[in-house]
Amino acid sequence: MPSSPALDQCPIADRVSQPLPPLEGYTFEGYRNRDGSVGTKNILGISTSVQCVTGVLDYAVTRIKAELLPRYPHVDDVVALNHNYGCGVAIDAPQAYIPIRTIQNLATHPNFGGEMMVIGLGCEKLSPEKFGDGRRSG
Repeated sequence: MPSSPALDQCPIADRVSQPLPPLEGYTFEGYRNRDGSVGTKNILGISTSVQCVTGVLDYAVTRIKAELLPRYPHVDDVVALNHNYGCGVAIDAPQAYIPIRTIQNLATHPNFGGEMMVIGLGCEKLSPEKFGDGRRSG
């Protein structure tokens, strides 16, 4: 394989593509969310506000899948979104925005319907309110 050119030697794209005509006569089997986004799955995402409830969340997801999910045929899955932050972490530190922004972005994934459930203890520094993305809180 040849070596890649240096970034400053790559040509700058200056051609703008013409818009394509709209598709007509097609349907989409998915879910339209309140914010206008669409998903192909209807998934309940559950995250934690503190890492020490990860075991509880994993247990809850197992029980929800076995006992509740069969009652809701339009819900495709339940997933746990775990992380290593929350308890005693310097959540207001300059780089703390990275895990918070990651969780916020996951919460707005179209397959979660723009909503996510959060499980916490109430004593953690990463409070559920910090999961808000500016459009909603909590």
